[in-house]
Amino acid sequence: MNDGDKSKVNAIVRELDGLIRELNSLSAGVTRDFKGIGESACSESIKKMADRYTYVKSQISSLK
Repeated sequence: MNDGDKSKVNAIVRELDGLIRELNSLSAGVTRDFKGIGESACSESIKKMADRYTYVKSQISSLK
């Protein structure tokens, strides 16, 4: 992989890191702020999405 490709992969990984942080924060906020109105299912769904992006990030990171 050339330097340009590595740079692109690194940029994608950084974007995924930010997205994962935002999803985890959103999940925690839903749990904290929406008690008793289905927050558990919603929060878990958001957390699963973050976990999937974490997996994708690890797969992309292994390309370097």
